[in-house]
Amino acid sequence: MLIYILTLLIPSLFYGFNLKLESKFYHILIYLFLFYLICLVGLRHHTGGDWSAQIYEYYRAQVGFNIYTLDFRGDFLFSYLNYLVSNFYGSIYILNVFLASLLVLSVYLYSSLLSQRFITLLISFPYIFVVVGMGFNRQGMALSLVLIGLYYLQKNKYFIYILYSAFSIFSHKSAIIILAINLFKFNKYFFLRIIFSILIAVLIIYFVKDDLSRLYYYYLGGGVHLDSKGSVFRNSFNTIPVLIFIIFYKSFLKIMKEEEKQIYLFFSFYQLILLVMSFYISTFADRMTIYSLPLQLFIFSNLHSIFHPKYKVLINVIILSMYNCYFFIWIFLGQYSKVWFPYRNIIIEYIFNFPVR
Repeated sequence: MLIYILTLLIPSLFYGFNLKLESKFYHILIYLFLFYLICLVGLRHHTGGDWSAQIYEYYRAQVGFNIYTLDFRGDFLFSYLNYLVSNFYGSIYILNVFLASLLVLSVYLYSSLLSQRFITLLISFPYIFVVVGMGFNRQGMALSLVLIGLYYLQKNKYFIYILYSAFSIFSHKSAIIILAINLFKFNKYFFLRIIFSILIAVLIIYFVKDDLSRLYYYYLGGGVHLDSKGSVFRNSFNTIPVLIFIIFYKSFLKIMKEEEKQIYLFFSFYQLILLVMSFYISTFADRMTIYSLPLQLFIFSNLHSIFHPKYKVLINVIILSMYNCYFFIWIFLGQYSKVWFPYRNIIIEYIFNFPVR
């Protein structure tokens, strides 16, 4: 438990005290922190949610996956990755390091569009890196590809955005919601983009229709049997940046590009809908709120920009304090947080507890 708390708390204190470092040393610390995060998430051992399911999927793909059948009933790209690693002298740890690297570096790439890179990494730690990265491998992979796609969308590289969106959907079907962003950009290409997006969505739905029907039955239909008790809390927390965005909308307009306006208006409406849904279909809302996280990164990284510069440190301290409290609440009150403790790392296990169990 302590390793999670210190990983967020120490850099938060460093940022809160507004310590100044030379540019070269600052970048070295950033790269070391990225490497540390990848090792923390990727080299975990019997730690985090769905660990047993991850092991099962790894070996199932090793013996049962056939690329030539193009079976899209599962999450094809995720299964294919498991197949590649497991059949070329890999291990679950190599797979997890790859997925952790993809997640951490995608957040880092996306943060290059924002005004504060380091604080973006910190506010990503509690939920994106710990909960998603160490608990939901499929959606973690999908979220990584969504962030990369959104990065290229803001660079006006629409085809690359569509390509990464398709990759994310074949990593986890829930990512199909990302295509709806096209509804929030009105220009001369609006109808062309809508038609193109509909064609892509129809094509994807055709391949995965059986699995989508199954997911609908268990998450929205008559087969609903799971209840995510933290859904309302998480969706309420994720709605805070939406409220900030609404209240200071005119101020944010001054620092936003047109592409950013499109993206964050979509995520604002999307998150408000999920907040309402969390009271009725909690598990579905809880899983889908993962894709609204880019709004948090944008709002809290840029919040200081709409106020006087003298308030920058105070605003950052409030934000980091809020995320530390959020993390403490999840650690001590989370329904399934106990499966993250104690933290075990395969390298440490080999050094101190060999043979590893």
